[in-house]
Amino acid sequence: MKRVSTTHTIAALLISLFIGACGSSQSTITPAGKPPFDGVQSVRTELYFGMRKRDNGVVGLRDWRKFLDSLITPRFPSGLTVIDANGQYQMANGTIKPEMTKVVLLLHDDTPAQSNAIDSIRKEYCAMYDQESVLRVSQYVTVSF
Repeated sequence: MKRVSTTHTIAALLISLFIGACGSSQSTITPAGKPPFDGVQSVRTELYFGMRKRDNGVVGLRDWRKFLDSLITPRFPSGLTVIDANGQYQMANGTIKPEMTKVVLLLHDDTPAQSNAIDSIRKEYCAMYDQESVLRVSQYVTVSF
């Protein structure tokens, strides 16, 4: 008679639990067009601002705060969130550059004016602080305050 090891038994149990969870009929994904809770449709945009210039200089915290206060906040006065992050970016020349990053989260209406304001912020930051780009990620969300 062949003896089954404890490790194999545990592995088989975990696999069966995983398969069972994957086959669950209950979904947490809301059908298209139906919000998951009482809220309003909005756009969530994340902007990733690198803090290292192409010449390896750094955007100082005072300069960042001035940019935030004078160029982002007036365009999105109802609120925003800034998160400090560490990231890396591959330059057009192939060089990978690790850098401190400021991530700005915005919730806004889906209008050409709001989209243009975001693109203007990105262009201004690149011009002012010698950046190759500012990453923008936008998606539709449902929000409630």
